[in-house]
Amino acid sequence: MSEGAGDRAADLAAPSDDGSGALLWALHRISSLAVAAPEMGALLRESLAVLCDAGPWCAGHALIVLDKRLAGSGVFHGGSPALREACARVEFAPGKGLAGSAVQGRSTAWSGDLGEDPRGAALAAAGIRSEVVCPIAVGGEMAAALELFSTASEPPEARVLAMAGQAAALIGGVLERARAQRSPQLGDDMFRSLIEALPVGVVLADPQGKALYVNPAFVQIAGYGLKEMIDGSWREVVEPEHRERGAAAWRQVIETAQAQRQEYRTTRGGITRTVESLLGPMRGPGGELRGFVAVVEDLTAQIDAREALRESEDRFRAIFENAGVGLVLAVGDGDIVRANRAYARFLGYNHPDEVAGRNVREVLHPEDRARAQQMRNELRSGRTTRYEIERRYLRRDGTYVWGRSTVTKVADSPLIIAVVQDIDARKRAEDAVRALSGRFLRLQDEERRRIARSLHESAAQTVAALAMNLARMERMSLPPHAAETLADSLELVTQCSREIRTLSHLLHPPLLEEAGLPSSLRWYVEGFAQRSNVEVELHIADDLGRLPMELEITLFRIVQESLTNVHRHSESRSASIRLRRSGPEIVLEVEDQGIGIPGDVLERVRTQSSATVGVGIAGMRERLSQLGGTLEIAAASPGTLVRARIRSER
Repeated sequence: MSEGAGDRAADLAAPSDDGSGALLWALHRISSLAVAAPEMGALLRESLAVLCDAGPWCAGHALIVLDKRLAGSGVFHGGSPALREACARVEFAPGKGLAGSAVQGRSTAWSGDLGEDPRGAALAAAGIRSEVVCPIAVGGEMAAALELFSTASEPPEARVLAMAGQAAALIGGVLERARAQRSPQLGDDMFRSLIEALPVGVVLADPQGKALYVNPAFVQIAGYGLKEMIDGSWREVVEPEHRERGAAAWRQVIETAQAQRQEYRTTRGGITRTVESLLGPMRGPGGELRGFVAVVEDLTAQIDAREALRESEDRFRAIFENAGVGLVLAVGDGDIVRANRAYARFLGYNHPDEVAGRNVREVLHPEDRARAQQMRNELRSGRTTRYEIERRYLRRDGTYVWGRSTVTKVADSPLIIAVVQDIDARKRAEDAVRALSGRFLRLQDEERRRIARSLHESAAQTVAALAMNLARMERMSLPPHAAETLADSLELVTQCSREIRTLSHLLHPPLLEEAGLPSSLRWYVEGFAQRSNVEVELHIADDLGRLPMELEITLFRIVQESLTNVHRHSESRSASIRLRRSGPEIVLEVEDQGIGIPGDVLERVRTQSSATVGVGIAGMRERLSQLGGTLEIAAASPGTLVRARIRSER
């Protein structure tokens, strides 16, 4: 800085109408405190007053470091006695709260969330909505921190935060050099060092608008320096459409002494930058004009980021609007913020705006709303970040359609996004297949009953008549070889009669209709054990009672299929059957102690791909689904457990 610039900087003594000029004045005022080398409390008090007067803060407080903790120092600036008292009592453990984090990280920090602050009630009563904390280092060690409170919920501009941080650094420097040379030059030297270290460009000019000083950051940002400003060659760097506008703004500031904000582009060395300039007057203690200041910031990165964000948002908007599946953005309580055209068509609306603003509950089937609310609560609590569900949606015309929703919580946002696929045709096809399958099972049972009756009334009677005729022949005098053949024939007829009877009962046990499921199972288990040499334990709860015939047939068939699988595949010599009530459900369990089902096969069974492991399991599952029941197949220790659940009203 030239000597003239140094003198003018030292003379500046009051803030201007422009925020950046005011903060530069504040920095200069703090740097000049080194002349008096005050004690720590006085320095902090004066610095808080200067910063609150010059910046966007309504109150300030100084914390001091005691045994690694941050405690209130009693130094406060502002008009709220309750907040002053709360600050005097406050204390932060290392790394706790905004202040603790800022001191631990040795960097200026801002927060608009003061809900966890121990002074929350006092802050709220004073209308405080945000805070800046600037740590103060003395001799390399954290010694204190400035708290600057604001009624605004938005963060201050980056240059304001940077200058607040520089103010804290100045205070640390003043304290560190308090015992050093006490002269006016010390304050000027500190102010000069500060301006040269600022990340924003600074121009100081005399009352006639002649540039006296530019800091290194200005040269880097603007692409020209003091020489170009004086000789007018700066015009070669500034793009043509911005030259006259920039010159006119500077003239207006000089003529009116009113702050101006300008944005322009510069090009030098093939690099184009977008620059923002804040121009304002600098006044003395009596309000007299002492000069002008310009604070310049490079907006190129911000503008590039905004442009990239805009392009990204445009791409997202195009994808969102034109997606072939329904897309919905909603807040955690289910209020729809935005929907695309596919979702609107899915619900029978002409435009997405007709859906926006409604709650998801309004477009769901009443029976599906409780489950939907439960899943949303899971998302909001953080217990899950994503879920999939098939549910019914209410269309505009009052009809219902099936949709499959994949709902995901948007990271670091209160929003959730749902991808909704129209599965109504698939569901209708599944219902048709299920109805056809149910009809097939009923026809199958009816055919088994007819065959069983036919065997009993026709084949069994014919064999019985044949047995009677052969028995009459036993009383005749026959040659020895004929008598032996007759005896063999009688034995074959008896065996044939038994097998016809067994087959008839297996096709349709008459005991099911006459005595119910328990008696039929006891008869079947006894015969199975004799035929297969597999020992079976049967446990039936005393309170089971009679069940609807269709349900009893289903449970009997599941026992049949399960024991057949035990005999064919498990290599187990024993099995157990348990039949009981569990609330409104009937629970049937068939367990063996065999080799079990291979893991990959069991996984396919669990994922409903039971057709890949045979029709038996698929048949059991289909029978149960017709009555609203479920089938579970799990590994036992050892062996396999088959569990069927089905509701029964009696």
